[in-house]
Amino acid sequence: MGIRFDMSGEELRIYRPEGQLFASYVEIAQRAEQAEQRARQAEQRAEQSEQRAEQAVSQLEQQRQRTAQLAERLQAMGIDPDQI
Repeated sequence: MGIRFDMSGEELRIYRPEGQLFASYVEIAQRAEQAEQRARQAEQRAEQSEQRAEQAVSQLEQQRQRTAQLAERLQAMGIDPDQI
């Protein structure tokens, strides 16, 4: 299979057929934890983006309501809002 074992140091080292060292359990666990952290951070960023989008929609709706109220006031004064 081409896998090589090296016991010359204090701990066993296992090499892949292309010569690259296999990752240890600790390294794999650390990578998994880092991936989980990145996933949590991405989820938080997505939630924050969703909240900002909801706020923007709410602000647009408020602006639309203010515009409609202003148009009603102008019409009550006999002014055509489309002519402004």
